[in-house]
Amino acid sequence: MNMKESSLPKYISEPEYYKNKQFMFLDISGFTPLCDKFISESSYGAEKIGDLINIVFNPIIDSVYAAGGDVISFAGDALFVAVDKEKVSAVKKMSDRIIKEQTIDRNLSIKIEMFDKPFVPVVINSESSSCFCYAPNKLKKEIIKNDPFPQEIYDIYKSSFRGELRAVPIFFIRIDEKYSVEKIKSLLSELSEEAKTGSVYINKIEYLDKGWMILLSAGSPVYSTDAPVKMYELLSVFSKKAETMKIPVQIGGTLQRGYCGIIGNEKRWEFTFLGSNVNLAARIAAKAEPYKVYADSSFASAVKTSLKAVSAGKKEYKGVGEREIFEITGILKDKKNIFVGRIEEIKTSLDFFKGDRRAFVLLNGPSGIGKTVLAEQIILSLGYKNLLRFKGIYGEENENYLFRNLSAANKNDPAEIFQKFKAITEPTLIYIDDLHFADEKSLFMFHRMINEGNPFINFIATTIGREKIRITPLAYYESLIIDLKPFDAKDIQAITKIASGIDISLKVSRDLQRSTGGNPLFVTGILPYITKDIERSGDVPYSLQEVILLKLNQIPGKGPEFIDGGSVYGDIFDHKVLKDVINARQAIIREIIQKAENEGLVRKSLVNEDLEFSNTIIREIIYERLLKKKIDFFRIRIAEAIIRSKTKDMRKMYKAMMMFFLADDERALKLAIELAEVFRKRSDVDILRNIFLRSFEYIIKHEEYGKGLDLLKILSKSGHLNIGSEVTGFIEKIALNVKDWQGEEKLILDLARTIHSVQFKEPVELLNTYKKLKGEDKYYKWTRIKVCAYTIPHKEATAVLKGLMNSFEGNEKISFYFDLVWYVFFITGDTVTEKKAMSVLESMELKMDNGIKVDFYFLKNTIAMHRDDLTESKRCLDIVQKLDMKESDDRFVFYNDLAILHSNLAYENFDADDIRKALKYSVKAQKLLNDNQKDSDLPLITTNLAGFYMSSGFIKKAERAYMEGLYFGLAINHPVEIPYTKSRIAIIAMHYGAYRLASEMSDEVISADVGDIKSGAYAIRYYYSGRNENDLKQAYKFAKNYAEFGTAKCYWEMASIMLYNALVTNNKEEMKKLRNKIISWNKYQQRAGTRFVNEAHVEILGLLTGNKSDETKVQHKLDKIAKLNANFGVMNKCYFALGVFRKDPELLIKAKKYALKMKSYPFVQRIEEELFRITNDKYWESRLKKTQEKLEQMNRIGSIEELLGFKK
Repeated sequence: MNMKESSLPKYISEPEYYKNKQFMFLDISGFTPLCDKFISESSYGAEKIGDLINIVFNPIIDSVYAAGGDVISFAGDALFVAVDKEKVSAVKKMSDRIIKEQTIDRNLSIKIEMFDKPFVPVVINSESSSCFCYAPNKLKKEIIKNDPFPQEIYDIYKSSFRGELRAVPIFFIRIDEKYSVEKIKSLLSELSEEAKTGSVYINKIEYLDKGWMILLSAGSPVYSTDAPVKMYELLSVFSKKAETMKIPVQIGGTLQRGYCGIIGNEKRWEFTFLGSNVNLAARIAAKAEPYKVYADSSFASAVKTSLKAVSAGKKEYKGVGEREIFEITGILKDKKNIFVGRIEEIKTSLDFFKGDRRAFVLLNGPSGIGKTVLAEQIILSLGYKNLLRFKGIYGEENENYLFRNLSAANKNDPAEIFQKFKAITEPTLIYIDDLHFADEKSLFMFHRMINEGNPFINFIATTIGREKIRITPLAYYESLIIDLKPFDAKDIQAITKIASGIDISLKVSRDLQRSTGGNPLFVTGILPYITKDIERSGDVPYSLQEVILLKLNQIPGKGPEFIDGGSVYGDIFDHKVLKDVINARQAIIREIIQKAENEGLVRKSLVNEDLEFSNTIIREIIYERLLKKKIDFFRIRIAEAIIRSKTKDMRKMYKAMMMFFLADDERALKLAIELAEVFRKRSDVDILRNIFLRSFEYIIKHEEYGKGLDLLKILSKSGHLNIGSEVTGFIEKIALNVKDWQGEEKLILDLARTIHSVQFKEPVELLNTYKKLKGEDKYYKWTRIKVCAYTIPHKEATAVLKGLMNSFEGNEKISFYFDLVWYVFFITGDTVTEKKAMSVLESMELKMDNGIKVDFYFLKNTIAMHRDDLTESKRCLDIVQKLDMKESDDRFVFYNDLAILHSNLAYENFDADDIRKALKYSVKAQKLLNDNQKDSDLPLITTNLAGFYMSSGFIKKAERAYMEGLYFGLAINHPVEIPYTKSRIAIIAMHYGAYRLASEMSDEVISADVGDIKSGAYAIRYYYSGRNENDLKQAYKFAKNYAEFGTAKCYWEMASIMLYNALVTNNKEEMKKLRNKIISWNKYQQRAGTRFVNEAHVEILGLLTGNKSDETKVQHKLDKIAKLNANFGVMNKCYFALGVFRKDPELLIKAKKYALKMKSYPFVQRIEEELFRITNDKYWESRLKKTQEKLEQMNRIGSIEELLGFKK
């Protein structure tokens, strides 16, 4: 049987077949509750229902046809079948056995009902449609002239998504059994014809023990806009026809989420509906009053803007309890709720949600294009029981405000918000309207949700522009972005018909399209002003701009001035402030607002009691016609009115400040100083940064440098806040031009430290300014050494610092000794002075407050870790743990340091538990940054976490973390962390054999202004991009420079790259040279893990170049690293060296195993070469060819995403 034939009963065209057959109803008890469980509780409901159908229904269908029977119809959780009377027992037994043997749910059972009445197929053909039913009737052979089913069900049958969970209108029509099929045939014929033209699907017409039951749906499988309205229109016409024929019909339905899809197999299948929503619709119909359309609250609430619904009271229904029922009485003609077109967009969106994929749909388009209305149509069709709505609000600046109702008492706590998001365990749709208005922290949260995901949650959002929305290959969700286009002329004709009741020509429609840009909001806005003109002349008389200004002039008195002032204030404006600006009474303002709302210019905002323009384009049109003089007049009056109001809302005061600055009014600076202090205390970095920027720009423009002193004082007190390099760029210019410091000269040095910490530059001019004013006093000497530590001769600096050791008291003394310890440890290595300085700090520990004490032990821990004194490091961190770490930054440092401690302890104790702890604390540190939305630190810690994953053999996790680290950096355009992460990925690319990509990335790293990662990049470029000797010289130069500063990490990075190249190319001379170099570099300070790896590399190179004495050493290293079950890069090299030396294939095979684990394909090839050389086995020759193909594939990789398994 072909697909279309199997969608019908097998013998529908052979009515004789059914003569003397036994008709049976196979009812599977427990099936519907199980479907409901999957619909409501499972994140993969449609798939599980599909499995249930395969396990339960399909074997029963097979048994019926094996017995020579026929499946007539699917009735929800039952089958209506016909079989030979002598085969009844066999079918019963087989069905019973199938249900008992299934394992999906032990509560399923089967109930079999026998029918004595004879049933025959009855075909009902009309002009363009056909339908059929089985009922007691005379045998008569009839041919189905038209396909009874829409093409869509065949497309669904052929697709990979055979079912979905949707909310569609499901209705039953019930007719008493006393009416024969001949009596109702004409009624059914008309229903079939109307259903086809109205995009309503007749699923089945059944005549069973309850009389006639006709199941209909709208919106699925044939998508239609306003499906509930189309359903009602069909039912209303049908009911009236039945009443004229005096055939009582009862009608009832729902609009709840249920399964819509294919049930059955290639022998017999049907597109149908499953779930308690179907049962409830049937029960509502059974108790409905004749000729009335009844529905439950789900349908009534969904159609409240399009259909009239009147409560019919509460009724008791078997199996579901008491429900309120509504009578649907007519269609609402509400012109504010027009929905036209967008059929393809809705169908595409609904198709995208099929198959239980984790879906995110983004509707993008300009204001007024219909994003929100379209989203609501999609949401209605999806029918999620759990719907979380969030809305971006222009003017709302509180951090994480978008998701605040996920946080207790609306505290907007990011950790709690994300925790609640992850805790959702029922199918849920999150809808975010106007995502573009979200604050930065809310956007951070949104991207985290999209990337980390929740299997029970899908997303839909609307936005104007995609600039802020970063959907990367890392996203947990598949994304569909629909860019909404303006309406075409035909759509505008439809809108005009609905909104104004007139039919316009295509020419007028095109004129309207040009005038409004095809924006549906503007079309409906312009129509009231031009309808009469169109009817009279057939022309569109006004442009959109002209109509908006016409609307503006409709507002009486001071109305236009009020709206003009609002356009200067912003998209959202405070009408109380504007009342003061135009000096009008409250009654007048109320009248103005009401008229402006009626004209569609403004509406009430969700922010406080403010007003907002109905559309940003409306505001722009009004604003752009104003002269600059008028704009500045309004700005000043708005600022003055806000100040006069004595508001305690500092953000309103901030608005006043901005208005003064935009008007270039000198009062802006005075207000800026007051507000800077307020927002500094609140640690509101974003607003504080903007206050400084605006103020400094004004000061420099007007050369009023003396007025900047108060702001510089506040800025110096904001040192713990990341105010950014853009602000510090202005500091030096202003500070250098201040003439009178009013006894605050030390502020110059504070500013010098700020510039140094933010921009890492030596602010020499500021130091000279201070020196001219105060000479080379103790503060000057101390600050100069701190900010010029790398350029002042060490002996000179040490002598100066020693001379200052007894110059300070109190907290100044503590700060000085912190700097002294840092300098003599990291710069000069003067252990004697270091011990003296540390003993002074230890003696002052009791005077330190909690915050300083935490910093003190972090300093001691850093020194201990650099000295490889893990016992002291552990002691310091144990003390820190007992202190009250109020700041999240302190907890982050603590977790990060614990991760480093345990990663080094692992190479002292050789205990795998230390590796696990290092990973655990690194993950905690990264999660803490995510929870506190520390986007500036996330790139580094995430990249470092990737390194932990990689060395522990969690390659997939490492690749994802590297990708995340890079995207975190790109999101904030981090000048250091982007090249740093790329430098790590370049090394991975080299190990994977993607040499071309490794070289390209190394070029990017070299061109960046970050020195301590350039040695590795130059080394990669040397080996894999032409062996330019200058690259190697540059690699050594950077490594030597950084070694002089006390860090040899550049040497170790070069060593790992050189070692890999020497092993892969089997270059014995290179191996010997490199072994000597590593031995010479071992004089530099190393942590336990680094020292272990370097020792292993020396011994591996020795063994491979003939040093027999290194065999036991390499074996010893291998035994230790095997205990850790980590650092598989060292492990595979140990196996390789021992395998080559001993000519042992088993050891080489182990080396290959771990090289494959790390995806080191060039090294895999080298190992296979050795295996072929030792064994002369043809197998290894064939494997070498396969590996060569893999290497060629790797070298074609052109992007980081492709390298790490995240293709764009």
